[in-house]
Amino acid sequence: MLLTVAYSHVWWGYLPLPSLTLWHLSKSQDGDRLQYKLLDGDGPLTGWISLTTQGRQLVVLSEKVWIACGGLEKGGLLVREGRELFKPRHPPTLRTGAVVTELDPIADGRLHYKLLSGNGPATGWVTVAAQGKELMRRTQERPSPSPGLQTDRKMSKIRILALAGSLTCKEMIKFQCGPLAAALGKDVAEWTFAEGTVAHPFDVASKSLTDFERLVAGKRQQISSWYIDIYHCEKERSVTEKQFDKEVDVESVAISDKVAELRQRVQEEGPFDVALGFSQGCIMMHFLMGHLWQEGIAPPWKLSLFFEGMHIRDHRYAHLFEKPLDHRSIHIIGKASPYYAYAREGWCSKTKVEDYYLNPVVLTHEEGHCFPTMQPRAKEIYEILRKEIKATMEN
Repeated sequence: MLLTVAYSHVWWGYLPLPSLTLWHLSKSQDGDRLQYKLLDGDGPLTGWISLTTQGRQLVVLSEKVWIACGGLEKGGLLVREGRELFKPRHPPTLRTGAVVTELDPIADGRLHYKLLSGNGPATGWVTVAAQGKELMRRTQERPSPSPGLQTDRKMSKIRILALAGSLTCKEMIKFQCGPLAAALGKDVAEWTFAEGTVAHPFDVASKSLTDFERLVAGKRQQISSWYIDIYHCEKERSVTEKQFDKEVDVESVAISDKVAELRQRVQEEGPFDVALGFSQGCIMMHFLMGHLWQEGIAPPWKLSLFFEGMHIRDHRYAHLFEKPLDHRSIHIIGKASPYYAYAREGWCSKTKVEDYYLNPVVLTHEEGHCFPTMQPRAKEIYEILRKEIKATMEN
């Protein structure tokens, strides 16, 4: 009997103990001891195991564990009840990012699997590759190389998660990321654009948008935020005035639920190399990474880009960043933004937003609360980001 271990989201192995399947919690390794979370089989739900004993290696590489890397644009991969393509299909798809174990050797390009983590049918058959595109990947293998940033070695396509701001939509963040996508180069990155789950009535919320934003958001007539803030203030003042007043208690509603929703999405649609956010999207990234860090789990991506990001205003979550998180971060802030001093000086907070992370990089421009567009500074910023993303992929 064997113990299957998922290690650092990169490789899996076996240990000669009763059959178990384990997921390694990032950053939770102490010397030769590994912390795990049980996914399948019998045994403690979590704990620590030794990687070696008396000079003997207990964990070795396995080729039986796969991750669904295709199907993102279609909501997942088609699953059938048998190997043949004419067999009945399961109604749900195997969602991108799901992890499975191989039940039988690959036959005719088809994988018979059992689900370990993520969403999808508990078992079934999926196609490994189609039309030259990889759909399922063994976890110990590197992704297939694709055209992109020119480096000294072949590089896989960069996977970027982009979080929209408040009172906006995913179409808007896609438009805002256009200059960065152009700087990276055509077909270099695989983008996932995300919006919040708190919906606002379009006819009311759109009144606060510019004509262009209203045009973009009008395609689906949908405007959303990541979460709602309640300002405990009896005075009739603007939201900004309340936010900037340290005497006003600000309550961010249902954050644990919102973090769980985003965490699930990242697990299902990831892995991601880079994440970026705009405005409230940045704060949502702080919430997610802060909660994970409290559990001893590293951020689920290598590099964070914060466009017009601010600190968490709700004092109930100040403990998330009592110590800076060891994570690469770049903060892009406009000096003409009404939130510039608020964020950089940490108004109404113990910590400046950039000090949430060790060795932060701060890039400023002369524009307001927006992605930079004015030249030559905009071009300079996007070139810096291109180089940082390239360096991240090479490490």
